[in-house]
Amino acid sequence: MCMLYRDYLLSHEGKHTIEIPNLGFIVYMIVDGVVHVDILYVDPKFRRQGSGTLLMNKILETHKSENLKAVTCVVDTKLNSPTESLKAILSYGFEVVGVNDHEILLYKEL
Repeated sequence: MCMLYRDYLLSHEGKHTIEIPNLGFIVYMIVDGVVHVDILYVDPKFRRQGSGTLLMNKILETHKSENLKAVTCVVDTKLNSPTESLKAILSYGFEVVGVNDHEILLYKEL
């Protein structure tokens, strides 16, 4: 991820990023102790190997002193591979809390 874009996300949108070079990255924000994951991307070569879990755990490790309460995310069913994304997120312990026209809303209490 480009460092300038990362800086832009933080300064203009309040979104943090964590990147593991050549593996993937995650974009998220924290509001009232709840992590809202905006983007989680893992290079296809590293999918189904725990890479998404590693990125999620990096958030918790980075913000461990902030007493985080929960994590939320959305699977957009119009994007590529929504079933694979949903399976990965559910395997991390998320629960489906809502569905609308093209999104599945997920929540995990910490």
